[in-house]
Amino acid sequence: MNRKTSTDFFVVVMGMGTFLAAFVGGAHTLEDPWSNTTIVETPSVNITGIEVVNASIAQPEVEANANFSHILVVNSKSGQPCLLAALNATIQVSYKVLEGIVHESYVTTEDIQLPEDVTAQGVCGENRSHLLLEWGNGTFHLNLTFSLKESNLALQNSTWSLTAISVSYDLSNSEVFPASSEASLVTYEKSDLSLFTTELGHAYACDRDITVIVGTVDKGVVVKFHNIKLAAFGVTSSEFPDATDYCTSKGDADNPENVLVPLIVACCLSAVVIIIVIGYVISRVIQRKREQSDYRAM
Repeated sequence: MNRKTSTDFFVVVMGMGTFLAAFVGGAHTLEDPWSNTTIVETPSVNITGIEVVNASIAQPEVEANANFSHILVVNSKSGQPCLLAALNATIQVSYKVLEGIVHESYVTTEDIQLPEDVTAQGVCGENRSHLLLEWGNGTFHLNLTFSLKESNLALQNSTWSLTAISVSYDLSNSEVFPASSEASLVTYEKSDLSLFTTELGHAYACDRDITVIVGTVDKGVVVKFHNIKLAAFGVTSSEFPDATDYCTSKGDADNPENVLVPLIVACCLSAVVIIIVIGYVISRVIQRKREQSDYRAM
């Protein structure tokens, strides 16, 4: 009976450890809506958008190739190309809908593909540039902000990267968002990014899917980039530079945000294992003392 008691205690400890591991892991991990993607999470922040002055900015050329990858060229005030982008994107939007006589609400999702008739605008600055995409008769806006990080040593050591993403969508469009319980313009932004870091004068290319979560899992947007090629600074013509920096086999693995969540989960699971081992040792000590006590009584 004593051995059975020890075994039952160990099973209970293992069960508690498994439950704790699942609970801790669920608090820090996200279910990837797509496979083989890079995930970044951020709290939702409402913004008013980016003000764009169109008077002196030429409308970028927009076209699609056979792979439905949009080729975008942003021209500066002087008419010279200053930002190049070949990309496609899918936006997964979560929103609340009403159902039934009692009008109970639940969260549903819509996958929005960047269409071929997307319109684009752009602003090129000395250290910051914007690419602004609009489609669906103004229902959707996707704003990408690129920033230049100049080196203190030499200009050739400077790098640029994607530092902010904002997405806005109009829930009052019943064709896109049927039965939506809200009819407002929603905007989410993720700032302080450091994606696609590339040397000045080089292009960035990646044939993997890279995903950025903006907002929360149950209410927010998930932006998934497909087969991208970018040149944000040091552009001299409408052709991409020959010098190209490619993403690693793991996507943008050099971004510290991409390893933060797995690191937290690993630490939590390690703590759970230690708790299980300590519980097992304690159960063995208690069991041994009981056996010795029973032997002396006999």
